[in-house]
Amino acid sequence: MCFNAAITTPLDVAQKEYNLKVANDFKYVGYGDYKVAFTHPFLPIVLEDRVLSLGKWGLIPSWVRECKKSEEIVKFTVNARVETLTEKPSFKGSVDKGRVLILMDGFYEWKEVDGKKYPYYISREDGKHLLVAGLVSPWGGVNTITLITTEALGIMRDIHNTKMRMPFFINKNDIDLWLNSSIPYSKVIEQIEPQFNNLIAIEKEPNGSY
Repeated sequence: MCFNAAITTPLDVAQKEYNLKVANDFKYVGYGDYKVAFTHPFLPIVLEDRVLSLGKWGLIPSWVRECKKSEEIVKFTVNARVETLTEKPSFKGSVDKGRVLILMDGFYEWKEVDGKKYPYYISREDGKHLLVAGLVSPWGGVNTITLITTEALGIMRDIHNTKMRMPFFINKNDIDLWLNSSIPYSKVIEQIEPQFNNLIAIEKEPNGSY
């Protein structure tokens, strides 16, 4: 359900805010708006021990061996439903040892009214980066990732009023719990609630110039 992300704020802001370390090979500049329906971009991610790195949006599980198969599967692994992570073959191999956070300034979602769709830009009220739960799977020398979604809450129930989904936002205090691979996913998910109270939404022009 989340296919469009905006990344514009310099990441040194997030680095200071969340006490992140930078991977030796990390190179990044603000990319602006992404339209992942047309491309699978690299997004900033936080690995275990709060290491800032990059991940390519569209997870490729380790059991995929052929490039052709990988090109097919990423069409369906941009998002992962939190309710079925441990059931889906593409994701269950990453739930314990491959939990990451995806950083973004905001994302776009469409509200449907009388058969017409209207775009909204959703971000944090305080302007800080969104922390989105995700999974990583190294493949072909690249970290491939998926963004975890959950049932829409708060203002997202009004905006995403057809599929009723939203990204699974993590609280700052839960960063280390989510990233800690020594704690099984089954234990982690019992202690973490998706965040939604600090979100704001701005309606955009429906002509796509957002």
